[in-house]
Amino acid sequence: MRQARLSWLLLCCLVLLTSCRVPTPPDTVQIVFEDNPQIRMEKQVFRPLRGEDLSVDVLVPSGQEIASVSYERYSLSAKLGEVNGFDKYTLTLHALRYPARIRLTLADRCIFHIVLEDGKTEDIPDAGGHLRPNSPAWDPAYAPEGTVQIAWETEDGTLVTPGSRTDRTGSVISLRPCCLPFTDSVCFSYETYADHAVITKVLSGDVQIVIPETLEELPVKGIAPGALQGLTLDTLVLPTSLTSVAEGAFQDCTIDTLCFFDTLTGISDAAFPGTQVHTLRLIAASAPVWSGTYFDTLPDKLDRLMTTPAPHLLLFCGSSARFGWNSPMLDLAFPEYSVVNLGVYAYANMLPYARMVTSLAASGDLLLSSPEMDAIDCQFCFMQTFAPEWFAMTESNWDLLGLLDLTEFTGVFDSFSAFQKQKQRMEKHSYAEVPSMFDEDGAPTLTPSYNAYGDYVLYRENNLSGRLFGVKRAYYEPDMLTESVLSGLNAVYDALIDKGVSVYFTWSPRSAQSISEGSAGENIRLTEEKLRAHLHVPMLSSVTDSLLPALYFYGTDNHLSTEGSALYTHALIEQLRAAREEALP
Repeated sequence: MRQARLSWLLLCCLVLLTSCRVPTPPDTVQIVFEDNPQIRMEKQVFRPLRGEDLSVDVLVPSGQEIASVSYERYSLSAKLGEVNGFDKYTLTLHALRYPARIRLTLADRCIFHIVLEDGKTEDIPDAGGHLRPNSPAWDPAYAPEGTVQIAWETEDGTLVTPGSRTDRTGSVISLRPCCLPFTDSVCFSYETYADHAVITKVLSGDVQIVIPETLEELPVKGIAPGALQGLTLDTLVLPTSLTSVAEGAFQDCTIDTLCFFDTLTGISDAAFPGTQVHTLRLIAASAPVWSGTYFDTLPDKLDRLMTTPAPHLLLFCGSSARFGWNSPMLDLAFPEYSVVNLGVYAYANMLPYARMVTSLAASGDLLLSSPEMDAIDCQFCFMQTFAPEWFAMTESNWDLLGLLDLTEFTGVFDSFSAFQKQKQRMEKHSYAEVPSMFDEDGAPTLTPSYNAYGDYVLYRENNLSGRLFGVKRAYYEPDMLTESVLSGLNAVYDALIDKGVSVYFTWSPRSAQSISEGSAGENIRLTEEKLRAHLHVPMLSSVTDSLLPALYFYGTDNHLSTEGSALYTHALIEQLRAAREEALP
């Protein structure tokens, strides 16, 4: 009996000790920021969970910027504000796995050193926030009398249109204004009115026409029908004074390069019947209005493509890519590639974007194409119609339009006119406002909403109610894949392959509840079989892999939650690994 009581007492003591055990601390890593007397931080030692990101607010002396971070996978926000002579940024270290000491170095903020013809110089600070800074916008003060500035010339001879982005070659970027003389007034017939002049005929046979700002001291505001009819021109420059271009003004012309300012409102395709314009150079003479918006992400994504070392892993899709991919996971899985999330607005014809990406891609790059099936007419790149959104998406770097051969597209100038009408109703902004400073609704954020790869990284909760977010359905029906649809996408793939880019097709994510009524199981299978049989590139995933429970979507039926993005990316990593291994000789 006594032995039984002793055993019972020992058992009770064991239970008591077990219940009082100190919980095992979570798996953390120690991150220490080295001392730098110029940099201010709330603290220098952090213990984030292993595998998590660490975001830290950093104060940098005004006029300087963070030049390097001794950690490969990091992103830096745009300037978030000023505090007592310091500029505030948020630095994020991604996917921390091991203890680390982090060293930050500073450099002087980028300055544009303007060198004028008369020997005078002017220094203009970069607005900040972009990998490639925006050059100063057009200003008549930079052009000698009788000329117009159409570009900046860098020290290596590169021409950059005013307001467009240039390579960051150091803390000081020297620029010289590149100006063209106005064509002599005797080369024009024109009519004068009380407060303006209108060009009625170009009499010169020159291949370069630069229409002057004034004739008889009156601003040139119009170009009449047939004024340049039948001309073949290397360059045509329209003046900042111009407000309207009549129908048929440039009838039956061939224009290699057309330059005009983003202040022009009265221009349409009706001015160009029978005319071919190869290259458009838009010159920034007005403040941007789309800076900091979702549309403005495109120049930043292409900046990353232009400034990171090849080879690249390119994620080419609509907005489901910026929500659907977890690029730090891809970076860890494929460290030999620089990952670039190219996901942008899905409902504008993607063919112009495909041409831009093809122009900038390098041999050895790998591109994952994920067209969205609720926007087949736009995503499969078979339409030639230009959309107004392309001007919104390139407004903070007009030189991107110069990558396009406009003879491939229709409706370019009608689209520009529609863009201008919308622009007149919007508030003016600055190149210093970048998308990572704002959330999807345009509200300022305390932490960057985009990482350096181009992913949207603000936390997105799961859809616990399982509801549908919209009425726009995705179509997985074989009849939708017409010959023109398939040929459009294959033509894009062929152009990339010709440049040495490896291309894989993969299905973009979609809520399984949001597909069309005709997307029954058999039609889904037939759609996949038809596409797999006709594509010129391998298909990574199946449709069923991409149709996920509504739980994993946020805001719309093709934008994944944060957890959904990780699950989707994990699956695609395994599929890409398998496909690459299969392709090995």
